[in-house]
Amino acid sequence: ESIKFREEIVSLATSTVDADDFDGDFLAFSAAIEKTCKSASKSAMKSFVSCKEYSSGLETVAAVKSIDDSLTRFVKALEGRLKAVRIAIGLDKNIGGASSSSNKNPEDFIDASLSLLRATKSVPQTFADLDARASATLKQIANESSFANSGGATSDVDLLRAIGGKKHMDIVFSTQSRLDAGRSRTLAIYLEPYAESTSASAFSRNNSKNNDKSGILASAHSVFPRTADAAVQFRDACERLVRDCLLHRVRRELENIENEQIWTKMAAQTAHDLPTFSAYPQEKATNSGEYLLSLPTRLEALVNVVGDDVGSAASASAGIFGNDDEDEDLASIWMERVAEASATIFLERVKSIRRLSEPGAAQLAADLEYFSNVVTALTSRPQRGLLAYMQCASVDADDYARFARETVEQQQQQQSAENADSSPEAFIDHRIVKQVAAMRGIAL
Repeated sequence: ESIKFREEIVSLATSTVDADDFDGDFLAFSAAIEKTCKSASKSAMKSFVSCKEYSSGLETVAAVKSIDDSLTRFVKALEGRLKAVRIAIGLDKNIGGASSSSNKNPEDFIDASLSLLRATKSVPQTFADLDARASATLKQIANESSFANSGGATSDVDLLRAIGGKKHMDIVFSTQSRLDAGRSRTLAIYLEPYAESTSASAFSRNNSKNNDKSGILASAHSVFPRTADAAVQFRDACERLVRDCLLHRVRRELENIENEQIWTKMAAQTAHDLPTFSAYPQEKATNSGEYLLSLPTRLEALVNVVGDDVGSAASASAGIFGNDDEDEDLASIWMERVAEASATIFLERVKSIRRLSEPGAAQLAADLEYFSNVVTALTSRPQRGLLAYMQCASVDADDYARFARETVEQQQQQQSAENADSSPEAFIDHRIVKQVAAMRGIAL
């Protein structure tokens, strides 16, 4: 049964959409993944029940481990398909270093990629449902036998008779000669958490040393723990693909912004005392900001993409695999994720700037103020990192030493206060103050 199931699972994984010929139809790709996972789940349960019938439950531990291993490999294979799709749409490069789809722009797949979020709900849910059915079967194995109500088995023969039940006595006793005492005890220990009666607890305690050695006690949360982990990782991989499509425009606009000559541009020297004007955000910042501001409307499609039939039909076991505690407003959730990730990208670029002239510092302050306002509008949360660098860049060079001293004093007072964690935005990290001072060539 294990070999048959493993071969069937491999066939299912390889028959999923061919990533090499992926044409950008994420809806069909997501539907194929959902269908394949349901088929794998059905085959797994069929194999589990068959093994129970063939062995009267004696091969339960081996069956669970084998199915868990095969399903884990299956989900990992699907995750591998996602990696190939990333290459196909231009998000990643192949191992050779050259993009296999150099003529494709990930930004062209933004709307289509949202369809993949169906799989982030349905795939973990499918395996959660399988887990629930397998758990019910284990309870049946544990509770239908006379062992659950026998007051505890006293010998290996009693254990085999109890687990097998009257219906399969012949099979049980014909198999007895091939089962050693350790195997029998391991099975009893494994089934104990699923038994409604606690009569087997005495047997378990008497053999606790075997418990420590076996390391295969049934999980209190999942029958197939490795599959559960793989399902979560698959969900995360799907979300990364969608997120990276959404962020591609921001990454492209801000690419190498830290090397722009505008940061080191010096003020023009003239014989006349001409007025100075405030800097305006440069095009790279405004292009990124305008793109982010256009996303809420596009992300509203998520409401239709991940329908109520997927999100609201969660079973009691869904929490094992999925992320069912999230707010139902997926559009807002994803908008906040993308906006905050964009702020992180901008901040990392800013940290890479080596030198700032005074006009360059003013330009940076303008860019940061604009971008911070955009992200704050989309997330309703102040962007402390962007604001800290903006404030440091906007301080006049002549006042910077005083500004740095005041920052240190504020930070020390905040850290010594009893409610130090209540308002961390009240001060600027002195490390940022020192970093910007070094960029601007200001000695502290």
